[in-house]
Amino acid sequence: MQDSIVITNLSIVVPDASYEVSGFNIQALNIDADQFQWIDCEQGNSPIPSETNSFFTPASSGIYSLQTTFIVTGK
Repeated sequence: MQDSIVITNLSIVVPDASYEVSGFNIQALNIDADQFQWIDCEQGNSPIPSETNSFFTPASSGIYSLQTTFIVTGK
């Protein structure tokens, strides 16, 4: 039986959760993310269709969040 050693290099990205509200617009200040998805927290945390930009203008008042995705590729 052979023993083996596995080495894993792991990078953890801590996203910047900064945002700005101007009038009815919400703008995520972290524009380094690869993908964005706005979430309606009052509708079961459902993704809001077609709201995949760093900015969002809600159609009504509510509680919203932004899911960001960072794509990390290894060498």
